[in-house]
Amino acid sequence: MSNICIMAKKSKSNNNLILSYELTLPQRIYCQLDRLFIVFKHGVRTCLEVFWNEAIFNLLGQDKQQKQSACAVLKSLFPNTGINLGYLPSRVLRNILEQTGEIIRTQGNRKKIFDYIVKDPEVRVQEDSKVIAQRLGESTLMVLNVQRQIQRLMKKDALIADYFKVTRPSFDGNVVITTADDNIKTGQFKRLIVDLQKNLVIFKIKVPDRGTWKWIKVRHFIPDNLKVALLTGGQVQAPLIKKITLKSGFTIYKLVIPVEFKLKSLDTTVLRVFSTDLSPSETRLAVAVIVDKEGYSRPVFFKATRLIKKIERILTEISHLEAKIDNIRFQLTYTISKTHRDLLKVRLNHLFQEQKLKWYKVKNLRKGILEIFTNEIITLAKIYGCTHIAIENLKFKNLPSWRNSKFRRHFSEWFYSKVETKLEYKAKKHGLRFITVSSYKNSTICHSCGKETKPDGLTFVCSHCGEKFDRDYNASVNIGIKALNQLLKKNNKDIVGGTKPVVYMTEGNPGRIPFRRGLAHFKAPLTVFSLLTLMAYIKVVEISTLKFRNLTKWISLDKSG
Repeated sequence: MSNICIMAKKSKSNNNLILSYELTLPQRIYCQLDRLFIVFKHGVRTCLEVFWNEAIFNLLGQDKQQKQSACAVLKSLFPNTGINLGYLPSRVLRNILEQTGEIIRTQGNRKKIFDYIVKDPEVRVQEDSKVIAQRLGESTLMVLNVQRQIQRLMKKDALIADYFKVTRPSFDGNVVITTADDNIKTGQFKRLIVDLQKNLVIFKIKVPDRGTWKWIKVRHFIPDNLKVALLTGGQVQAPLIKKITLKSGFTIYKLVIPVEFKLKSLDTTVLRVFSTDLSPSETRLAVAVIVDKEGYSRPVFFKATRLIKKIERILTEISHLEAKIDNIRFQLTYTISKTHRDLLKVRLNHLFQEQKLKWYKVKNLRKGILEIFTNEIITLAKIYGCTHIAIENLKFKNLPSWRNSKFRRHFSEWFYSKVETKLEYKAKKHGLRFITVSSYKNSTICHSCGKETKPDGLTFVCSHCGEKFDRDYNASVNIGIKALNQLLKKNNKDIVGGTKPVVYMTEGNPGRIPFRRGLAHFKAPLTVFSLLTLMAYIKVVEISTLKFRNLTKWISLDKSG
């Protein structure tokens, strides 16, 4: 009946983090929600036609700097516009105005790019979009879209320097907000109660019904992730409803519940970076080290060999299913017998269902690896007093040119971009900070002497100083040094050189060296996880310093397991 996913959002305050939890609403209220979305869409589009002008745009821009709501600005102007939206409750109208104002405000960056290009369109339309984006501090994709818009206008001889005459903001009507309502629990448009004792989410909202408005009510069990968020200090914010069209063509509605967390203050007197080089393959997921001004630690390797092989096996089975599906489709093309065609259609439907189930398994396995892998990184960073988590800033527009197709599949389809998103919001939530560094020559420069050498497979042997390292270990140290230098430069402190520290491990400085010999590394994670939770994690994503067979010695299993 419902599912949940988490999305990180920006908060108005830099000291806060907002995570959004989604619940699928029951189908019995979809008819009422359809009417609500039609009214909201019509209202926003009508208001956009009236309020889309330079005067309102400048007024909203000034009030944004003063941190005033868009509704407060447009509400005073609404009576003089002559807009007729029929009978609307006052709080519904407020949210329509709030949505209208926010859409107009989002045009600020695009207008900035447009005004810059039209000053010299013949030259700047042909200029590299990346160069303009860096110059203006905007998104490359947005610059490219504006360039294409101006090119189309120039071909039609319709280029006008007035942005408000050539551009019309749109609203697809796939969301209804409630932020301009009163208190969350006692609002006049929506009411949301999350009762932890009864384990219930109770949601009410007003919908149009035969010329009037009535309340509809939904009750739902609190998902585990939302419950954990509230028990760890999260505060529920004004919810919204969004409409999603599935690939099958069906439409579903989801209740989005934002939860705000206050970020812990960061002590910048001691900077310590947990740097990670992502290298997803059958043998490993990543290699990480801890870097500070005094040196760096020994590496820790993350592996998910068992589950990755399972994913590959399921993908092979999916490939075989697709071959069977193609064969049956070919037979349907040339089969005349109606009985035989009916049998083939039944068989085809069965294969489609089986294919869908296997893709669902792959999705859940990948999700489990990703969730546990990021949890382990956050946990190790917290245990050993790190202030920042660093990874490479890798963005792939096309598939990487690796020979091994499995590497391309693991890296390009899901792993890296989702790891970055997960780590960023989880780090903020746990009082850490997330940083990305340039990927330039991290694997080819020796972190000991700073000279460049081409690695041989997973081995890096420096041709200048003769040092021998694991290739990804060398890269993770370089990532940590780059990240630390960025932070030190930002705080006007002396940067760290690329030379090798005196020692990897000293008995007198255990804080710098996270993984000492003996059982110390078993006890440290137990300060955060219970032993059974830690064992369950390691069964999915293995950590080189933690062995599952050694952890089993800590407990005694009875006959029932």
